[in-house]
Amino acid sequence: MDNNEVYRKLARNISNSNLKGKVYAFKPKVDKNDIKRGFITRRFAQQSNDSQSPITELSQNTYGNLQSNPLYRLVSMKWRITGTIEEIKNSNRASISEQLSKMPQLKNRLVNLLEYYNA
Repeated sequence: MDNNEVYRKLARNISNSNLKGKVYAFKPKVDKNDIKRGFITRRFAQQSNDSQSPITELSQNTYGNLQSNPLYRLVSMKWRITGTIEEIKNSNRASISEQLSKMPQLKNRLVNLLEYYNA
C-alpha cells in the first residue's frame, strides 16, 4: 500500500475528534516581549503523505490541535528576530537545517532569513 492509499484510508476512517483538525494559515505578530527575548517560535504543517504539498504556518493553538493527527507532519522552531544581520541569518539557517529531516521542503518555504527582523 503506497502513502496516498494510507492517507485516503486514514482520512476516510477518522472518528476521533482529535484527528479532525483543520489547517488554518497564520502569520505571527511580533510584540515587545518577542523583541526583548530575541526570537519567536514558528510552527508549520504539511500533509504527511506528500512531501511536495504546501507547507502552512500555524498558530500555537492549531499546532497543539494537530499534534496527534497522523495526517500532518509538524515542525516547530525558534526564529531569531534580533541581533546583527549575519547572526540572524546564521541562526535562522541553522533552525531550518534542524528540521529538514522532518520537512525537506521547508528550505523553499522559508527563503527570507530576515523575515520578522527587528533592527
